[in-house]
Amino acid sequence: MKKTLLLSLPLLLLAACGGSKTGADADSDSIAAANSIDSAAAPVWCISADSVGPVRIGSRLDSIPLYETGLYDDIARSENPDAVQYDFVLDGNVSFYALDFGEGRIDMIALADTVVGVDAPKGLLRLGAPFSRVLELPGVKAEWSGYEGDGAWYWRWQGLWFSPAHEGLSPVLVQRLYNSTQAPTGADFSGTETVGYIGTGLPF
Repeated sequence: MKKTLLLSLPLLLLAACGGSKTGADADSDSIAAANSIDSAAAPVWCISADSVGPVRIGSRLDSIPLYETGLYDDIARSENPDAVQYDFVLDGNVSFYALDFGEGRIDMIALADTVVGVDAPKGLLRLGAPFSRVLELPGVKAEWSGYEGDGAWYWRWQGLWFSPAHEGLSPVLVQRLYNSTQAPTGADFSGTETVGYIGTGLPF
């Protein structure tokens, strides 16, 4: 993943994540706010339960802009037996991807890089952040998701799904993550786990 500048200034978060404007006007305001604070800073992009920038759940691809400054400059298409995947690429790296499960519309969006984050109470939450930040989100709930006899625990908050990265998990936590009997608790985490998945749904 590329390292990006973490911006926590409330004005910038309001302009880029929480503003009421959309499209080019919102983007211009976001960029202007960033430049007025730090000329080296890039706009902050946030994922919500239904969108990342102009890419919205339910949209057809032909209704989505071909590029969005600071978010993506290319869209790559690939197929697998279950879905059509659209990778939104910025400077050669995938910022996020969207899946179409067969109806010709965007069904879910998930992050692939730190260009996009979640507007959380304690600041922007990105992939690679300590997973303890997810566990601390107000109202976050663990939810079991099963698939073809298997499954795993995920955490849901304001319509978004989270899971820890697989690397570095203790055997005890791995066992709890994939056992439907009881969700892992904070005591099962060592504090070294990081966020490995953020999406509007699950890719299956």
